[in-house]
Amino acid sequence: MSSSVAKRQDLDIIGGDGSNKIRTFGMLLTCVKCETIFKIDAGVIPRQGRRVRCTVCDHVWSAQPMPYPVPPVSPEPTPSTGQGKLIGFLAIIILLVGLGVYRHTITAIAPVFTPIYQSLGMDISANLQAVEVQKLKAERQRNIIHISGDLANTSSWPVHAPQLHLVVSNAFGHSLQEETIRLDKGIIAAKESLHFAHQLTLEMNLADDVVTEITVTPANRDIHLP
Repeated sequence: MSSSVAKRQDLDIIGGDGSNKIRTFGMLLTCVKCETIFKIDAGVIPRQGRRVRCTVCDHVWSAQPMPYPVPPVSPEPTPSTGQGKLIGFLAIIILLVGLGVYRHTITAIAPVFTPIYQSLGMDISANLQAVEVQKLKAERQRNIIHISGDLANTSSWPVHAPQLHLVVSNAFGHSLQEETIRLDKGIIAAKESLHFAHQLTLEMNLADDVVTEITVTPANRDIHLP
């Protein structure tokens, strides 16, 4: 059967009050039975569709609205070559700053990096805020003092072992003698302790009844390769 074009009033719109209409523009409906083409206002077909009757062959079917045109999706802008280089440069700067700031921890974890920092003129030292002296004991016999205790790493990372500064004072707080000692191990593991023991010989002879006080304080030092 050949197709023909009918006017709008030749198509019967069945039911509905015209609510929920899509925006108005011209559209064509084709009868699926006789293939007659009807030109109508798209506004009379709501979003949910509507039953219509062909006035040529009386066939009834459900007409659907024309879909909204889908706008093209613009691709997301990608960084230009210059922006990419700038971002890469900033990332390198941040990395280098981090390697410098945390060099004490990095070399404690991996001592192999120590000579690299030293070749760049960067010092490696102990983190005094992460260590504390515990279980300190001191016994004196005349001018010989036996000192022992633990140096604890309170942090969650390995640290370089600092030096220990020993001060012997009298009952009035006056310093009688000072010494600085180095521990046997250079690294203290995270949450671990390093035991130390030292014999200090006073340069003066003191009677056994003379009261003395021993103070042991972590002291920083530059870390060098053995």
